Amino acid sequence: MHSIKKKKRRPSSIGLLAACLTAQAGPITLDVRPADSTNFVDTTSTNKSLDVAVLSTSIANGDATDFDATQINPTSVRFGTGLASPDANYLPTAVRDIDGDGDDDLNLSFAIPQTGIVCEDTSADLTGQLYTGSPVSGIDSITTPDCPSCHDEAVNYRDTDGEAFFVAEDTTLQVTDSAQPGFTALDSDVVNGTLDLAADGSFSYTPDPNFFGLDNFSYRDSLNNINTVSISVEAVNDLPVANGDIFSIAHGASITRSAPGVMTNDNDIDGDPLTATLVSNVTNGLLNFGNDGYFSYTPNSEFAGHDSFSYRVSDGVATSDTVTVDITLPNILLIMVDDMGQGDAPIYNPGSAIPMPNLTALANAGIRFDNAHAAAAACSPTRYSLLTGNYPHRGRKPGGVWRSLAPNTMIIPGQQTLGHTLQAANYRTAFIGKLHNGGAFWNEAGTAYTDVSADIDFTRNFDRGPTQFGFDYSFILPGGIGKGPFFYFENDRLTRYDTTTGQFNHFETTADAQAHMVPVTYGQQFNGGIIGSNSKAMDNYDSRQVGPILTSRALIFIDQHLNDNIAQGVNRPFFLYMATPEPHTPWTPPPVFNASNPTEVEIGMPGTTIANATTISERTDVVYEADVILGTLIAKLDDEGLLNNTLIIFTSDNGPNQQNTQAGYEGTGVRIETGPAGDQHINAQGVDNGIPLRGYKLQIYEGGHKAPLVMRWGDGTDAGSIIKPGRSTDQMIGSQDLMATLADLTGVLLPADQANDSYSFSPVLLATKWQRMRDHMIVQGLSTGQVYEMAGHALYKSDQYHNSWKLIVDSDLANPQLNIEFAALYNLTLDPGETNNLLDDPTAATQLAVMSDEYLTLISQGRTAE
Repeated sequence: MHSIKKKKRRPSSIGLLAACLTAQAGPITLDVRPADSTNFVDTTSTNKSLDVAVLSTSIANGDATDFDATQINPTSVRFGTGLASPDANYLPTAVRDIDGDGDDDLNLSFAIPQTGIVCEDTSADLTGQLYTGSPVSGIDSITTPDCPSCHDEAVNYRDTDGEAFFVAEDTTLQVTDSAQPGFTALDSDVVNGTLDLAADGSFSYTPDPNFFGLDNFSYRDSLNNINTVSISVEAVNDLPVANGDIFSIAHGASITRSAPGVMTNDNDIDGDPLTATLVSNVTNGLLNFGNDGYFSYTPNSEFAGHDSFSYRVSDGVATSDTVTVDITLPNILLIMVDDMGQGDAPIYNPGSAIPMPNLTALANAGIRFDNAHAAAAACSPTRYSLLTGNYPHRGRKPGGVWRSLAPNTMIIPGQQTLGHTLQAANYRTAFIGKLHNGGAFWNEAGTAYTDVSADIDFTRNFDRGPTQFGFDYSFILPGGIGKGPFFYFENDRLTRYDTTTGQFNHFETTADAQAHMVPVTYGQQFNGGIIGSNSKAMDNYDSRQVGPILTSRALIFIDQHLNDNIAQGVNRPFFLYMATPEPHTPWTPPPVFNASNPTEVEIGMPGTTIANATTISERTDVVYEADVILGTLIAKLDDEGLLNNTLIIFTSDNGPNQQNTQAGYEGTGVRIETGPAGDQHINAQGVDNGIPLRGYKLQIYEGGHKAPLVMRWGDGTDAGSIIKPGRSTDQMIGSQDLMATLADLTGVLLPADQANDSYSFSPVLLATKWQRMRDHMIVQGLSTGQVYEMAGHALYKSDQYHNSWKLIVDSDLANPQLNIEFAALYNLTLDPGETNNLLDDPTAATQLAVMSDEYLTLISQGRTAE
């Protein structure tokens, strides 16, 4: 609110006017006020004139009815001539006794109707009240910021009648006064600002942002008269604002942004057109820059992942601060969900009844891969291949490491991971979620590794964990929700959630850690959730909280990454591998999902409803939860201004679990989940040209390993996206190919003995090539005989007619070169449901010979990638 200055009322008396009022008896008192205060600002005159209006009259010893307010009409009041110069109150500093009767006098001129008497320049004693103030009389100070149109002297911040003030746009006027006896109450407030009006008449006024023009308010004085105060807000030119930008590019690629380019997020509040001026140039490439914001940049061979230039903008009058444009490698968010089939997603399967709006939006803004495969039809082998770029049989245990306390991890020390690769490109790396690679835990004596939990020293980090495989930060649930122990580890050290502090804390002693561990059994109800295997669990473990907890840690990592960048003055990118265990069994959807309060999952708490959200089954609910996790992370990136410069990858480790196949559909390939209300989710394993895919998790058939793969990089528009939006491709891709692809995009040269089975499909992403990136690919599953000691491998290859062929080979699980048996041959182009085995068909004999020879060659090679 604003405070306004009141005019001080100085008492003045008007006594008996004997020379003109001889027809009247007794002294007369007149109360008058200024009718127009214009002449009061003439501070150079000693003879002041003021038109007045009668407020009240009284006649001593006379008849008031003969002499009332309508009868007396004073025409002017004039201070006595020769008086001293007036003071700041616009009244004389001294009043002279003109008629010599001992009273101070004023000279009056007035007429009395009905009497014919006109009194001019008559000396009158000062005995009545004459209000001679104006709203700005008696001002102690006026404060307003400097502006081009304002004057230096405080008196000039008001106009000549003392009732108007001037203030610059977007500034505050402050008027103070020590006493304002004439002010009583605000009558009407300002319209275009905020007024703070004090009881003594002081006020401050702040115009609304960017308002200029006339504003006013009115107040009532002690005689209940309404006085209006005008405030003129003068427009000033607002400084234009430039905002820095970050643009991400692939290593070796150019970037162009058409106008308004760098000025897309710049602004001028006055609406003036802006022009851009380059201040400093790039140092590691060639920059073309236009004053309309256009720029193009081509890095040179020395580009190491970062370059920058600076510019400023002008509105023709004023210039903004100089800001920096960073050109850098993209942030990378890789989300791998657990046991989600390609057909779970509506973008692949019209029969999906699961709402997945975030995955759908991701596909619309990026690219969908229709022929993407997990490296294996099971969790652990696929995760190994994703991280190393190798086929599963190059790991220590090709079938996977299922025990989290196993010292012999599937990743062999010396094998380079995605973490190592992106650290080499100056990424800050994080691993959050399900590991399923084992870990080497020290005994309490510190002399050897042990897989007996009672002997483990839980106060120290375990070896062969994420921090030793290229990740700067990790927060894991080693076997996810399906395999114990059900403990969280932060940076490879045991941690437990403390409900009193809301933090995860490490243990100081192994005894304390063991005291919080509880033996549990498969299927056991535990803290509201369900236990996934016979093992041990932390006493406050709740399987329903896993998704929210892991998501909260991902958000914390992003925050810490940004804080580190600010502290270090850099724009270093991050790589976040988010291995969320949804929708693996046990299916325990949280009633409420809220990453801000991850342990508060009960009904009635704030958050997104997950349980019963799909109205079909617990499994479809947790698939939906995976989409909510994706949406939560995307929203975080958007809130932090990182979304358009982050490469987002969404995929799964294998096909859906075999459960929930409706009775009566066995052997048909159709999987149906029916809800209580009859809602149906059909073919979670996926479809191809409307034909259901065969198989499910673990199996070598298509439904066991054909996986969703969606990627986005940009703002979702053609002009602002590295990956052009709304595309789909049938390029054959394996999850192991992400290693070479990300190395290619970030400019990391992989050693010849690393990522041995990984092909880069960056040309597909960047739309620089359309030819087939792969001529062949091998995927691992169970053997066709469903024997766990035997592996099923599928070799994919196209013929000269562009038919896609699949050869299934059963062999020893530990060594795929042993006990080889060719089990099936399918033409997937004609038979995507794998119903017609052509192994013994003479028409396919040539294709069988070609593929069997190639399989034997590839499986024996140390490297299959070209």
